[in-house]
Amino acid sequence: MMKIKSRTHLLKMTAQGLILIFLLQHQVILGDVIFIYAKKGDLVSLPCRLQSCHDPDWVYTWDFNTYVYEVKHGQVQASSKRSHRLSLKNDCTLLIKRVTAEDVGYFSCDPRQQREIVYLSVLTLTLLPLDSNGEVDLRCSLAYRCPAQCVSETGKFAWLEEEGQDLTKEAVLQDNCTSKLTVLPAAPERTYTCQYKLNNDVIVQIQRTFVFLSKNASESGNMWVINAIRVVVVILMLLFFGVLFVKVMLKSKRNVGRPTQVLQSL
Repeated sequence: MMKIKSRTHLLKMTAQGLILIFLLQHQVILGDVIFIYAKKGDLVSLPCRLQSCHDPDWVYTWDFNTYVYEVKHGQVQASSKRSHRLSLKNDCTLLIKRVTAEDVGYFSCDPRQQREIVYLSVLTLTLLPLDSNGEVDLRCSLAYRCPAQCVSETGKFAWLEEEGQDLTKEAVLQDNCTSKLTVLPAAPERTYTCQYKLNNDVIVQIQRTFVFLSKNASESGNMWVINAIRVVVVILMLLFFGVLFVKVMLKSKRNVGRPTQVLQSL
């Protein structure tokens, strides 16, 4: 009986997986996909447009070969790696807090009755360490379903400085979904904005303020730390020898007079 039940459960899961894959592929072919672009750290809402919203099943897939239940029968699944960041609204909208590049992929609301597929892309902006020339690299990446389509006739990256100066021409593409901007910090603190555009419309942008530390400042900072450590070591050594000296003095005081007492007794 247990084998029959396990086989039935496996067949049921396989059937659901095949249904999901078929629906996802069918929707993709028809182009009936909702594309959502977010920046890293955003709170994202994934819509579910079922006619009757009741105890939905939200599933996730990246490659259409495997899928994961994020929500099952209206309950967030503890087995999901993002479960602590998920919640469900009354209209079955799925909320994802503090999105990261790991959240990129296809989400579907109840594959048995699903109307649409939601595809989530995430834009990130990172700062690489200062190089020997005193320059830094800012790297802007769009985690996207098809890297070959990130930069095309309609899609492109753009860069802005805090005063609004366009730095796009100074940036280079590391690959179709990653744009790199090399800058020579003109101030200890600077704000940069990376944008992703479709048909010249800003779809998503991320802005960060970076604090730059010059090479000399970094070296002087390291020397300050080294000197501080040296001072602490010297103080600890002085305390150690001071305590040792006090113990020796106290011991010598306790021993004063003992030889005299021995001679008198003799």
